[in-house]
Amino acid sequence: MSIYDIITDRSGVASAKWAMRTDEMKRRGLMPFSVADMEIRTAPEIIDALTEAAGMGIYGYTMDDGEYRAAVAGWFKRRHNYTFRESDIICTGGVVQGLYGLVREFTK
Repeated sequence: MSIYDIITDRSGVASAKWAMRTDEMKRRGLMPFSVADMEIRTAPEIIDALTEAAGMGIYGYTMDDGEYRAAVAGWFKRRHNYTFRESDIICTGGVVQGLYGLVREFTK
């Protein structure tokens, strides 16, 4: 059995996805697609890495050190056989900032 086979009921635990009452959403025929909030457990490798990072006790902001870009480029190569320059990756502080940059770049 995989972690992806176990579905967790996230209603009633202040989950952003389920903030609106579930019965009201069902009555209105709505599905909560507004946030990337999952009902599956996080992979053990990610939990271990986060636990190790949290153990350092420093929760400041970090910058891309090149290792991240290499990992992303490697994943695309292995997964999709797609190659690009690591320098083509632009890191942002979040999705909204990334979308803002794209709009500015590709519109007048």
